[in-house]
Amino acid sequence: MSTLTHSIEEIKNKLDIVDFIGGYTTLKKMGRNYKANCPFHTEKTPSFVVSPDRQIWHCFGACQDGGDVIKFYMKWENVTFFEALKELAVRTGVKLETSEVEDHTWQKKARMFEINALAAKYYNYLLVNHKVAKVAREILEKRNISDKLINTFQLGYAPNSWDSLIKFLTKKKYSLPDLESVGLVIKGDKGSYYDRFRNRIVFPLKDSRGNILGFSGRAIETDDGGAKYINTPETEIYHKRETLFGIDISKESIRRSESVILVEGEFDMIACFREGVENAVAIKGSAVTRDQLLVISRLCKHIILALDADFSGSETIKRAIKDAQILDFKIEVAVPKNGKDPDEAFSINKVEYKKILKNPQNIYDFVIENTLAQFPKIDAYSKREIADKIIPFVVFIENPIIKSHYIRRLSQILEVDENSIQVELTNFGRSEEKKTNKKFITEKPVIKKRDELIEQHVLSKTFTSEAIDEALEKLKQEITEDDFTSNVYQKIFHALIESKERFTAQSFAKLLPAELQEAYDQLFLGAMEIPTSDIGDFDRTLLEMKRLSLKRKIRDLIQNEKDDNLKRVQELSDLLSSVEKRLFMV
Repeated sequence: MSTLTHSIEEIKNKLDIVDFIGGYTTLKKMGRNYKANCPFHTEKTPSFVVSPDRQIWHCFGACQDGGDVIKFYMKWENVTFFEALKELAVRTGVKLETSEVEDHTWQKKARMFEINALAAKYYNYLLVNHKVAKVAREILEKRNISDKLINTFQLGYAPNSWDSLIKFLTKKKYSLPDLESVGLVIKGDKGSYYDRFRNRIVFPLKDSRGNILGFSGRAIETDDGGAKYINTPETEIYHKRETLFGIDISKESIRRSESVILVEGEFDMIACFREGVENAVAIKGSAVTRDQLLVISRLCKHIILALDADFSGSETIKRAIKDAQILDFKIEVAVPKNGKDPDEAFSINKVEYKKILKNPQNIYDFVIENTLAQFPKIDAYSKREIADKIIPFVVFIENPIIKSHYIRRLSQILEVDENSIQVELTNFGRSEEKKTNKKFITEKPVIKKRDELIEQHVLSKTFTSEAIDEALEKLKQEITEDDFTSNVYQKIFHALIESKERFTAQSFAKLLPAELQEAYDQLFLGAMEIPTSDIGDFDRTLLEMKRLSLKRKIRDLIQNEKDDNLKRVQELSDLLSSVEKRLFMV
């Protein structure tokens, strides 16, 4: 066994899969295994199964994916195999021999993270120590951002220079193309490079693990015609649609409080943190993206929107709220009475604004009240406009009781029949359905044919039987390799028949080639996914599998229309009759 293989096994031995996955999603014990709603797609019926015996997991829903604790971490954090190994090794205290690994994707990403980390240190050093950052420090001081907060968020200053960062990083042996790959420099028309961030307060943008993905730069001089904020462009490691400023610092508070406060900008998030509201993140603008919601859904299912008072008129926010409803978020609103954003609200009256954050308003009540305030006089035409503004929020409410409540309330406000509201909701829903990403809303599991489903059931029940020796004996008596329609199940059955060792789940898994491991894991966990009431108990299912196999064989022989097939057809027909009689008696 290689050093790396030994390290991998040591990591897995130190991480109990139930405890590990239970730290990310709520697991419920079901017999020998545990179940949950799959954390990787939207579903209402739990299809995610974890086995403490085999230390594996599998999704029987839309994902149809599974694996061990390392595979789960890879999928959860969206990292490569080696990235997962490296981070889990740190968590478990296992020494990892990295020289044996050739992960070019990780090596490239690691180099990009390294460059960004050095750039952040450079910017931070200038802000904290250099006289060139005097104005930047004054701006932050006016916003009540202390030296401690500067260091907590690793804020920095990019000097008003075309090449100061270039000089610093090239001395560290990084090439100009390296710096361009992470978006720190721009290549001009004539082929020369220059710093992207100049004369700006710099905010490092990190993932939940603290890796620096990119930067946001706020201009020191905001009246010079340039953009007030600029960001790192899209790179291999930075994707704006997935980024949440402060997620690395706030994630544990979000988990503990089971809620997240969404604000627009970096200063708003820092202001929240400064005032003890530590479960806030910034969405980088006024648009909440689906990818950001998916990141949040792994931490909590309760969103508090702390955005500008007029956010409900934004089409991007309407889409975000629709997506949040689909992901089963509870959505509330905390709009400050004074000031247009949280940073200003805290500076005007922090006590009052903290009360607002602690007592947010239901999103639908807020939308209704905010909409009605725009129409002091309600006539037939304004009713039309009011309905147009409110219906996009009500139409995607999943819970029928809540939806019925708001249909009734809207009908009372507009003084129209509830059926009229329902017609408008239906019409709007149809038009929206055409625009919607179907995969995001509902991910349907793969539907297997009955023959294959029964084969799966037979093997699953065999592998998980409390009386494994008796189940194996029955299987060998009734079933042969050619009774399987699934080539994969046939190979697993063959390995089972050929094995001379006494069956245990772990020992048999080691006998199988790598290409059969995932199917075996799925079979091992699949017993609880196939209702006995749908197919029958083990003895009956064995006979049903044999019956279907015999019928297929007879059909194939008849279709060949050969004279020498007639005797074989008769033999199989007699055997089929016997199996059907036994089925009737079971």
